[in-house]
Amino acid sequence: ARDAEQALRAFQGLLEDREVAIIIITERVAEMIRSTVDKYLFTVSFPLIVEIPDRHGPRPGRPTIKEMVNIAIGVRL
Repeated sequence: ARDAEQALRAFQGLLEDREVAIIIITERVAEMIRSTVDKYLFTVSFPLIVEIPDRHGPRPGRPTIKEMVNIAIGVRL
């Protein structure tokens, strides 16, 4: 996505598609639409939303997947 509007349209389209089970989004793009991503990240169980680093590496201060799982299910892995 080149901008937040494009990212939001794509993200919402994926959320509406019943055949999409996992949404993989880069941290950079997720930051463009952070409030929307966070709204769904911890409140819906389907589709699974996973943020990954882009080619420049992880963004500082972002929780790891392990930390997000701990928060989501309340169990320390």
